[in-house]
Amino acid sequence: ATMYLSMRVEVLEVLKGKYSGKFIEIEGDNGMLCRASVSQFPIGTEWIMAVPAQTKQSFFGLLESIVYTAGICGEYNLPVEENNISGRIVAQENTNSDKIQVLSLARLRELLALIVR
Repeated sequence: ATMYLSMRVEVLEVLKGKYSGKFIEIEGDNGMLCRASVSQFPIGTEWIMAVPAQTKQSFFGLLESIVYTAGICGEYNLPVEENNISGRIVAQENTNSDKIQVLSLARLRELLALIVR
């Protein structure tokens, strides 16, 4: 099977930060980087993703580029289905940490508007 190390992603909406392009390239895991594997994101699916931008230097530091990476050590990627996201969205004390929570995209936008200024 082919192992892809990056994926080209269409940006439908930016919830935090600034990005004006239509597509970004997101690097996944090569087996040693503690990132999400590109295979976790099937073609045609929609996700809320926290993708930090990092500056990457090429050989001898001659060229710099911005690289986006798929996080894995936490809940950085949540699937979107029928205008809802699901996963471990909010940490809750005294509960099973693996409990799946569901939140509408509209409510997510409202909550982010309160905390992201």
